[in-house]
Amino acid sequence: MDYKVVEVKDRPYVDTRLGRGRLFRILGDRVHVEFDYMYLVELRVSDVDLSGIETEVSNERHLEGTTSDRKSC
Repeated sequence: MDYKVVEVKDRPYVDTRLGRGRLFRILGDRVHVEFDYMYLVELRVSDVDLSGIETEVSNERHLEGTTSDRKSC
């Protein structure tokens, strides 16, 4: 399986079902959000409000592999 990885440059704040955090990276249909400057949580894109986010992409690449060994919220 091929995943598109988008790392976000300015780490804007986003609202999620877990609260407010900073957008770290988008990995396919998953979003990595940082909470309290130390907890990186993987959420589904549908659980994150990305409306109004305009950011410059700092790094974009493709990653091959599976996420079967990860636990998601």
